[in-house]
Amino acid sequence: MTAGGANVKTTFKGKTVTAKYVYWRAGDDPEDGAGWYLDADGDAEVNQNDVALPMGTGFLVSRNGAEPDAQIIYSGEVNADPVTPSLPNSGYNVIGNCCPADLKLGDITPNEDFSNSSIQFMTPGGANVKTTFKGKTVTAKYVYWRADEDPEEGAGWYLDADGDAEVNQNELVTIPAGGGFLVNRNGAEPDATITIPSAL
Repeated sequence: MTAGGANVKTTFKGKTVTAKYVYWRAGDDPEDGAGWYLDADGDAEVNQNDVALPMGTGFLVSRNGAEPDAQIIYSGEVNADPVTPSLPNSGYNVIGNCCPADLKLGDITPNEDFSNSSIQFMTPGGANVKTTFKGKTVTAKYVYWRADEDPEEGAGWYLDADGDAEVNQNELVTIPAGGGFLVNRNGAEPDATITIPSAL
């Protein structure tokens, strides 16, 4: 997904196509072996298994409604070091919980340049997730308050709607292993980053 929420594009056989990947099994007779192929590659000529997903980068899985039991399984080494995912977009960046364990929002550490940026979540339909705060429905948009900003419940993540920083959300919001979220990086903060801890 781009910063504006559109599908990412790539080039295939000299044409610009959507970076949408489908899985071909050996029994489907792909030309380049079982694996992931661009949807635009209708003859399965160029296997995309080696396309890299940088640590911490998120992606979207579009599940066909007729396939309620469809799943993906991914594996690999558990990173022994904290991960600072790239936030290249001024606007939305799709990030994934790359730990094989659930994260609390408080486990995510922003750097000093992260002040007007935020963390948000998205519904399957592409809308902002909503939550309840003080009896009102608000966007589940979280901003970071530092100790010197005098938040009432200590440094950490607060709902953007919580203008007085009354209810710390560090322990209240869970991101499941493999779950995705959005970092909306303010365009005036090109050096803003977050760090995801190692699961070890």
